[in-house]
Amino acid sequence: MNKSFGILYILFNLKTNDCGLMYELINSIKSVKHFHPDINIIIYVEKHPDYDKSNTLPDEIKEYVKIITFSKHYNNTVNREDYWMGFNGEGGAMGINEILCYLDSPFEYTLYLDCDTRILNKLDYLINDCSEDLYFTHDNWWKIKDNKLQNTAKHQNCINGGLMLYKKTENTKLFLNRVIQLMNTTDYCDQNAFTKIIIDTNHKVEYLDNRYYNFRCENKRDLPDTDDVIICHSHGFLINKY
Repeated sequence: MNKSFGILYILFNLKTNDCGLMYELINSIKSVKHFHPDINIIIYVEKHPDYDKSNTLPDEIKEYVKIITFSKHYNNTVNREDYWMGFNGEGGAMGINEILCYLDSPFEYTLYLDCDTRILNKLDYLINDCSEDLYFTHDNWWKIKDNKLQNTAKHQNCINGGLMLYKKTENTKLFLNRVIQLMNTTDYCDQNAFTKIIIDTNHKVEYLDNRYYNFRCENKRDLPDTDDVIICHSHGFLINKY
């Protein structure tokens, strides 16, 4: 395996294969493979204690899966039935374990994607032209306003954790460990912790334009003139072309 570039997904608290998150993950991978059939993919999967052991993971993801358990170094006493990933807003012990998965990535360059993302055009720029240590997008939403596509900029200065491109360096490792330390001592969720560490330490970050990368919207189908979006992070219906 060429480990220079790969895509990372994380699926915590998997209780059943018949769930919306698994559907989203499978379709996200299909969209990636449509444009990049040979790209490296790894999926860290942590199973709920009640996951049916007689069940098997879907064929579409089996070859990419690495089964994990949570680190024993961080308290994990939350009620796993409270939320689909077992915690609210990527915080607490499970949010920390998310960051530990980032650190464990086997790739020199890792593109982390949330399971509910879709690749709508080629990732060539991210693969070939991004050479800095760390890339994020801001946490802004897009919609039609006054008959124009507009960025609502509700969270203008906050990072969105649904996409992260990073290089395996000591600098990145230091950044992520600072995020873990902050989350372990406060109630910060992942993206708020990212934002605070960047501001407090003046950590160097490159920002991708979320008009094209991590394009967040309630319903992609209702947004005309967006065929040039590369990565869509839609929380509503998105036509499945694959």
